[in-house]
Amino acid sequence: MTDRKAPALPALPDGAPGKPPQDRYRKRQGVIVVCEDEADQKAIYEGLQAMRRGKVKVVNT
Repeated sequence: MTDRKAPALPALPDGAPGKPPQDRYRKRQGVIVVCEDEADQKAIYEGLQAMRRGKVKVVNT
């Protein structure tokens, strides 16, 4: 098995349909917390919400 990268796709021309504006993405930071169970997740989520220090999202995988 070889580690070959797929060739890069060509850039979309300016004005192409579906091309996002240049400023669509911005640098962000985040934190992932791996919880023991749903109760732990709920407690951590509620604690982060109480801090009001950013947007908190719940993700289940």
